[in-house]
Amino acid sequence: MKKLFVAFFALILLGSTGMVRSQAINDNAVIPVSITLNSILRLNVVNGGNIEFVFNTIDDYTYGLGPSTIYDTELTVLSTQNWEMYLGAEDGDFTSDGGVTIPIGHVSVEANATGTNAFGAELVDTGTYDAAPVQLLVYAQAVANQVVGIGTGNAGGIAANALTLRWECGTGTTLGDMLTLAPASGRYSVNVLISINE
Repeated sequence: MKKLFVAFFALILLGSTGMVRSQAINDNAVIPVSITLNSILRLNVVNGGNIEFVFNTIDDYTYGLGPSTIYDTELTVLSTQNWEMYLGAEDGDFTSDGGVTIPIGHVSVEANATGTNAFGAELVDTGTYDAAPVQLLVYAQAVANQVVGIGTGNAGGIAANALTLRWECGTGTTLGDMLTLAPASGRYSVNVLISINE
C-alpha cells in the first residue's frame, strides 16, 4: 500500500510539473512610430520671367501695351500650408542706363488663378481677366499689393496653385500715356520681387 501511494504521488507530481512546462511564455516589446512633417513652400516661374515692353509707334505711346498673353507671367506654388503672395518693385522708378527714370506706376499687373484652387477676393475668377489691374508698387508697400491672401485653403500642388500675372504698360489703367512723359529713348528697367510666405 505504501508503494502504491508513493507511485500515485509521483505520478501527480510529474503531471503537475508537465503542466507548468506546457504553459505559454509571454513577452512585450514597444515599437515607437512617429511622423515628421517638413513644411514645403516652392515658387516656380514657369513662363514669362522677363517682361519686355517695346514702344515702336505713336499708338504704342498713346494707348500703351497690353493686356495680352505676350505679357503674361505664369507661376506655380507647391505648398503644404496655406500661403500668401506679395509682389512689388525693388525701386520706385524704372531707370535707364543713362540714369533717366520713369515712375513704376506706368506698369500695372493683374493676377488670375488658372489652377483648380479657388482663392479669396484677390482672385475671384478662374480663366477670365475682368478685375481691374493694380498699379505696380514698391515692394515696401507690398501689403497693399497683395496678390493672394493666406488662410483661403490654398495648400496643395502645382495643378491646384497655378497663377498668371498679366502686365500692362502705359494703358488707361496706369498713370497715363507715355507721351506725357516725353521720355528719352532708351531701355528702362526695374526688378519686381515676388515672395510667398506661410
